[in-house]
Amino acid sequence: MALSLAACSNSTESGSGGDLTPPPDGIPLSGELDRSKLTMTSVISANLDLNVARVPLFRGTYNGARVWFVRMDVSDSALAVELGLNFAPRLANAQNGCPACVQTVQSSDPVLGRAEVAFGGTVDFTPERVLVPSETGFPPLMAQPGSVAGPGYSDLVRVGADPVVFNAPIVAVGDGPFDVTETHTNTLDRVMAIDTVAMTVDMQFIRAFAFGTDIFYFTFSSSGGLSSTLERGTFVPVLGTVPFANDDQNLAGARSAIFTFTNGMRGEVSPPGQ
Repeated sequence: MALSLAACSNSTESGSGGDLTPPPDGIPLSGELDRSKLTMTSVISANLDLNVARVPLFRGTYNGARVWFVRMDVSDSALAVELGLNFAPRLANAQNGCPACVQTVQSSDPVLGRAEVAFGGTVDFTPERVLVPSETGFPPLMAQPGSVAGPGYSDLVRVGADPVVFNAPIVAVGDGPFDVTETHTNTLDRVMAIDTVAMTVDMQFIRAFAFGTDIFYFTFSSSGGLSSTLERGTFVPVLGTVPFANDDQNLAGARSAIFTFTNGMRGEVSPPGQ
């Protein structure tokens, strides 16, 4: 799942970018992103030097064990404004023909994160992320995601029978200390720092383009093993059955198109290098 955190109308190109790519012309090269550019007002800060944004962190449990999650999108417009999240109405369609695509969680408050949350599934962060390039770089010889969804897990959740759907991925498990090095044995590979006192987490974001606009977005998971590895996300196979495959125009569906490129110009003489 990918979602926008900010947009800046400076580019004349369109397409999709990758991790830590030098920014296009017109985007500041350093410093903090201007808050007026944020599409998610709950974002605390966005550092353009590191391509890292700080967002609120929330507590939960899975079978009594501690998990930590973030809130990104919600299918209800009023809640999106109130909580500073992206309004994503099509999330409400994610269960159409796919009940397992939305995880049901339990909480005393229907607004996710206002009270303790008990998840029905969790993430295994212990696998080692492995990416071995081929002679030409892509496709790789080997790709192994660094985190994998367990039974019953989906980033998309609803509280009990409430119809509102949140995109609320688990980004860490346990009581710490948290591994935010290369191994990330108990955190998502995009977690750069986590503070369970201040209740914040620093997440690496991606630079991209959409309809001629430069955007910065978070990515947390994918239904494909290769894309999960490349994007440092969690491999969540059930997301592959979110309605409807190869049809983002269906109003009863929950998908939106994203385009990536693997055959662009490369090298230091082709900024931004790919």
